Amino acid sequence: MWDIRKVAKTRPMLAHIVDAGRRAMVERVIDAFEEHAAPIIPSLRAQIVHNDMNSYNVVMDASRPEIVSGILDFGDMIHSPLICDLAIGAVYRWPADGHPLAPAARFVAGYQSVQPLEAEEIGILFDLIRARLALIANIATWQAERFPAKRDYVLRLITEVWASLERLDGLSHSDARRYFLDHSNPE
Repeated sequence: MWDIRKVAKTRPMLAHIVDAGRRAMVERVIDAFEEHAAPIIPSLRAQIVHNDMNSYNVVMDASRPEIVSGILDFGDMIHSPLICDLAIGAVYRWPADGHPLAPAARFVAGYQSVQPLEAEEIGILFDLIRARLALIANIATWQAERFPAKRDYVLRLITEVWASLERLDGLSHSDARRYFLDHSNPE
């Protein structure tokens, strides 16, 4: 269910998003994914990926917070393009101020300092990030309705998800691609 490549299969879940504006925004994300990313994905480098690299699944070294000392929850692992795993991690760099892709671009620059990205991967990164946000919005709202006892847990990040989707909604695919090309190179 959490495979970015299958975001279009969550279209039926759009019915669970009550706000029509937000529902339309998620639908635009899925449409853009199908236009820009889906045709490229089969040709990208692939490997086994964690597929859920969020702040709840990464353990940081307390004495050196810039060091990852562990990774948890391997239940969503899949064989997928490596850029999908990077996009998932980039999602959780919530934009607060400035350009909405700035935190993600810093994250991507760190990644590229170890594993350089190919042009096609950078070209769809924006669509993958937004697709992950769309997955969270669709799946979380669907689960909250279907499993009311888990509502608080499944919606724990929904405020940040909607804020990110709204900030990214104003960017075009080409502007986002240019931003990543200009701002995510390792220094």
